[in-house]
Amino acid sequence: HLDYILRGITFPDGITTNLLDPCCGEGIALRHLAMGNNCMTYGVELDESRAEQAQNNLHRVAIGDYFRARICQRAFHLMLLNPPYLYTASNRGRVRAELQFLNSSVHHLAIGGLLVYIIPYYRLTPEIAKVLAAHFEDLEIYRFVGKEFQIHRQIAVLGVRKECIPTPETADRLCSSVRMVDDLKELTELPQGRFMLPKI
Repeated sequence: HLDYILRGITFPDGITTNLLDPCCGEGIALRHLAMGNNCMTYGVELDESRAEQAQNNLHRVAIGDYFRARICQRAFHLMLLNPPYLYTASNRGRVRAELQFLNSSVHHLAIGGLLVYIIPYYRLTPEIAKVLAAHFEDLEIYRFVGKEFQIHRQIAVLGVRKECIPTPETADRLCSSVRMVDDLKELTELPQGRFMLPKI
């Protein structure tokens, strides 16, 4: 699936691009997206043993809680976000990690930067759709391929960061798309070079 996503990204010539994964695990996924391109890779990982492995795969890794990390705003050309699929505690009570990570990490992306957001399709709730629609344009949803989708029910939402403007009609479109999940295109159909990273 990472190969399909990578094929859909164009990296700018002569620019070192900054890639971020706020919950990077061992860093394998982000390293794969950076492979063969002029990139600096950054990750955050809570689990110490996975973070130690990630240090072998990425340029910089912060070990600890992402929500306590200090990360520059608008500094990244691409963010890979595959958050935990569970409830977490917050000052608002229990919230879904998919929403909490999305809300907290949006500002790390440069305007024109690309979000690759991987979640189960049924977690694309109206609240998440509103966040995506407000902060991103050129949004597309692709489902994972074959048995992988049947087992894990995952989708990849790709979008280009914009200045924050609420866009209710886009949020409605996103919600409608996942209600007809079998009609979504598979990642194999993501066109080559579909998303160009910004030249910042």
